[in-house]
Amino acid sequence: MKPDAYQILVHWITERETIRRKKEAGEPRPWTSDPILAEWRFCNVNRCDDRETRWIFEHIIAAHADSETLWFNLAIARFVNWSPALAHIGYFDEWNAEHFVCAVLDMQRHGEKVYTGAYMIPAGGSGVPKHEFLADEVFTPLWRLRGERPWAKQCSEWDAFFRRVRCMGDFLRNQIITDMKYTADLPRDATPDWTWFVLAGPGTQRGLSRLHGRPLDTKWRVDNSCYALYGLRDRLRADGVLAETPTIFDDLNNVSNCMCEFDKYSRVLLGEGTPRARYAPRVMGLFGATG
Repeated sequence: MKPDAYQILVHWITERETIRRKKEAGEPRPWTSDPILAEWRFCNVNRCDDRETRWIFEHIIAAHADSETLWFNLAIARFVNWSPALAHIGYFDEWNAEHFVCAVLDMQRHGEKVYTGAYMIPAGGSGVPKHEFLADEVFTPLWRLRGERPWAKQCSEWDAFFRRVRCMGDFLRNQIITDMKYTADLPRDATPDWTWFVLAGPGTQRGLSRLHGRPLDTKWRVDNSCYALYGLRDRLRADGVLAETPTIFDDLNNVSNCMCEFDKYSRVLLGEGTPRARYAPRVMGLFGATG
């Protein structure tokens, strides 16, 4: 690892977690003297602390813990990843493409945001509305495969299953499977690959390349990225980073997410560009928070 890059990463991790704690303790802004972290939106160190993840855990996972279609609804949740829209769309015990399309159209008619701003959501070709494309080409084919879903409690088995549906790229598959790791489908004590399974998306791969002094367009193989993230987790633990919360890096996806955010932070620090969104509190719209 490059020592200077590693120190930037450690700074980002510790300062971002400090910001979260101050904010949740009700302390007034500013929560940091770091101008980059003060201006731009970054995910939390612990993925479970992110706002949309918390909503999904409470309103989908906890509320439907015994549902046989929980896995399917988690797929929809991560493609949309915007809680006001998910609340308006509702939960599917049986898939209803028409209801999904109509719910999205209803929000759009009222000028409401429907999809996440955190990452790119797949869409169809020119002239095909995104909600129709997702309903017809992603969710309906996925629903038809429900009888062939894995019964073995392995992240890798679910990964192979989701690969059968178009637009299920590494990043989105990883988000869905990581949510499932907190359900009965992939319980920690009965899932052999719980602690090490991760699919490194583009941001994580760029972060790893920065950390190891490689070209930013380096394509990391799955096994190499897992090995690198595993080694980084050991280093962070050995150096006592966030030692007050020793389980924070048990889920390797938290290390992966940190690399993605480290890449965003480094772009600003080095004058290479900026993240997609500035930090701003949400405002309330007709269907809930809109910003």
